[in-house]
Amino acid sequence: MSGFGYDVACAALACESAEEFARFALRRIGEAVAYDSAVYVFFPPHVVVTVNTDPVYMQRFVSRSRSYGDELDKGRRTAMRNGGVYIDTEVFSPTERKSLAFYRDIIQPQGIGSQLALYLMLRRRMFGVVHLCRRMGRPGFREMDLSVLRPMLPILVTSHAAVMAAEGLRACGQQQGPMECTLASLSGREREVAHYVAHGLSNKEIASFLGTSPNTVRNQLVRIFEKLGVSSRAELASQLARGGLADFPMPVPDLSAAG
Repeated sequence: MSGFGYDVACAALACESAEEFARFALRRIGEAVAYDSAVYVFFPPHVVVTVNTDPVYMQRFVSRSRSYGDELDKGRRTAMRNGGVYIDTEVFSPTERKSLAFYRDIIQPQGIGSQLALYLMLRRRMFGVVHLCRRMGRPGFREMDLSVLRPMLPILVTSHAAVMAAEGLRACGQQQGPMECTLASLSGREREVAHYVAHGLSNKEIASFLGTSPNTVRNQLVRIFEKLGVSSRAELASQLARGGLADFPMPVPDLSAAG
């Protein structure tokens, strides 16, 4: 187990894309619990990675995912009560597995007899799912498989979240540029403080203008330094100037008049 956790966490940091991470995670999961085919889904947006799965059915799965999701809500509710995992043959009756569109359209045509689902949830919000499948004629998934996968799920969820965050930052950088993306991490008040620092105000002067204390300004400045990766007021002012934040339309107090 510790080997799985370490390897998956490292992969989340090192992989260049969500797809690369998903393939690695599926390979490591397969070393713990055997499967014939698998699907790893990130959402939103939908990124689907498959192993030994017909792409025609996967395209159908993605295009109809919302309606299939409604059908499979019974499984999601079971997973939330069951540590994030469930086996479909233990949740859906034989009649349901014959009548539901998801089974008619996706599962039955591929000859899948048993399916194990891992729901990737954070604060009760699902943001990914892994489906492991075994073909008809093979022994189905059992409770012992769940007992193997359940302890692996927390590290998979946190690694999945890290990959999604990295994908979001990359998209931000592509749309805005890395400097704008970094500056976007500042809160409104932190932007105000940074703006005044860029104009040469001291902590005491900033505190007086904002109606707060110098200690509060100092603490906000520490967070700003950490977020922007700078270590001095001069370096902060330089980075803000490059990112355009120093010219942000905001009043600057006339301290000479006050004196």
